Amino acid sequence: MSSTEKVLHPGKRPPPLVETKTLETLLNILNSSKNRTLEEIYGEFCVKFASCTHFRIGSIVWMLLVDNLLRREERASAFYILSNLYRGESTINPCMPLLLDILEVENNNAEKQLLHVLVSNENRKEIVGS
Repeated sequence: MSSTEKVLHPGKRPPPLVETKTLETLLNILNSSKNRTLEEIYGEFCVKFASCTHFRIGSIVWMLLVDNLLRREERASAFYILSNLYRGESTINPCMPLLLDILEVENNNAEKQLLHVLVSNENRKEIVGS
């Protein structure tokens, strides 16, 4: 046990970043893309996760993307969720740097096109099927 762990949690392990049930719910949402629009998937995300948890859950989505732990269709849902986490709020979306980084290095043309639309906020209705 490190000295930091001893100070913060004497005799205990630090709490996990995410509970197993929360991760399962998130992965089920990301995996539910068949016959659903990205907006419907985002709507389910908002129903399942309170807005006060969006930054924490968004951080988990970010890690799943960066570590390449998502399939292509799950990645599209993850991109959409991250690009919309702060929609309608007067704050800057902290996920935009990640999306821009992925856009810069992405080799898959379909993903690159989706990311371009999401970060530029143009033609959103065309891409989400609303």
